[in-house]
Amino acid sequence: MIKRKNKYVSIDIGGTKLHIAILNAKYSILADKKVILKNKDIENILDNAASIINELIDYLSLEMKDISLIGVSVPSVINLERDTIIWSPNLEKSRDFNVREYFLSRLNLESILENDLNAAAIGEFEKIYKGMVENMVFISIGTGIGAGIIIGGKLYRGERNLAGSIGWSITDYKDLDRKGSIRTSGPLEENCSGIYFKNLASKINTNKKDYLYPEKIFRLYDNGDLKSKIIIEKMLDNLGIAISNISTLLDIGTFVIGGGIGLRLGKYLNYLEKIIKNNTQPFIGKNIELRMSKLKNAALIGAILSKK
Repeated sequence: MIKRKNKYVSIDIGGTKLHIAILNAKYSILADKKVILKNKDIENILDNAASIINELIDYLSLEMKDISLIGVSVPSVINLERDTIIWSPNLEKSRDFNVREYFLSRLNLESILENDLNAAAIGEFEKIYKGMVENMVFISIGTGIGAGIIIGGKLYRGERNLAGSIGWSITDYKDLDRKGSIRTSGPLEENCSGIYFKNLASKINTNKKDYLYPEKIFRLYDNGDLKSKIIIEKMLDNLGIAISNISTLLDIGTFVIGGGIGLRLGKYLNYLEKIIKNNTQPFIGKNIELRMSKLKNAALIGAILSKK
């Protein structure tokens, strides 16, 4: 029988998926549900989330009063109070949307808001690496790419809560934007994320049914396909350059890779390590450790743990 105390709801809103879970006091998942995001309107997403929360509560024979807090992670810029979305390239009608007010009015529950990458970094560090390392960079590769940075055992947010926005890193001078055009994704994102594969599909294919799904490209690469080799190694080279730059700048040795696409890179760590060690300040480069995320749901856990 589930004890009716210290239950949490965690919501992870991604670029393409919505993941809802109920966690216990030890931040273990008791029940969860994932759905594909067909409508990117933020209020529609949260309405869907509220309905799923009720489903999960009924499934576990709980009541709304058993929930202490809702944690929400979003792929967005948020304010310092962590209750308002300031800007998001993926969520529609989200500008200045107050998540805390939404859940108070809809479910009469308190909530906290966290950037998805920061949430993932907090979750991974607190559950896996705390006590082992003081500094860590969590790189998540999914629809886009970004990082959460832990320094001295604490999340580093930066002056505008935007530290870790590595998707905007430039890895090639050809990516320089001399015209100042408005864009919603950065150079690294366009060369090392789901956006990379989506852009390739639009350039290579005329038939939408032939969309270049990442898993298909990785499979072809593993089977020795030359075109896939070029595609994947370009992505790995750009990721290696980014990690080399971050480690040289911050002198951090532990890098954890996660995210839907990132979790596929485990078998390519040797390739990445060569790129990084060959192009990083020598004393830093020889001590870099690349590790795969041990938590498939790091952002779900971190969204709650960020309240500390």
